Formats: sequence, structure tokens, C-alpha cells
Amino acid sequence: MEIPSAINSGIEGVRRAEQSVAESANNIATSVVEPEVVEEPALQTEEAINLSEELVNLRVQEFNAKASAQVIQTADEVIGTLLDTSA
Repeated sequence: MEIPSAINSGIEGVRRAEQSVAESANNIATSVVEPEVVEEPALQTEEAINLSEELVNLRVQEFNAKASAQVIQTADEVIGTLLDTSA
């Protein structure tokens, strides 16, 4: 794998995580239902499940972003090592 493509992969991973976080945050913000508005318990349960899924997705995307940042950091370190070696 080439160093620039590793950096690009890391950047793309961070972007995808950012997009997914924004989408989950939007879903959470728009899915909040006041308990007295929903009279059917099944709908409240469905909302809770969706909310739980979105919260789990936020956590997963946190790990994805961290992993992508580590890819970028490692590629940067390799570039530094190559420059030190060739100098």
C-alpha cells in the first residue's frame, strides 16, 4: 500500500464516520417523542429501539474515526521515518 493512499483511506474513513454521526444525531433529534403524545406503548418501544440503535451507531462511528485517525498517524510516521532514512 502506498503512503498517500493510506492517508487518503484514513481521511475517507474519518469523513464517513463524520457523515454517519451527523445522520445519527439528526435521527436522534427528530425522533424524540413526548410520552404523553404517543398513546400506544408499541410506538414508544419502537422509538426507544431506534434511539438505542442510533446511540450504538454513534459509539461505533467513534471507534471508526479513531481507527481512521490511527491510520493517518501511522502513515505520517512512516513518511517521517522514510525522510529521516533518506536524509
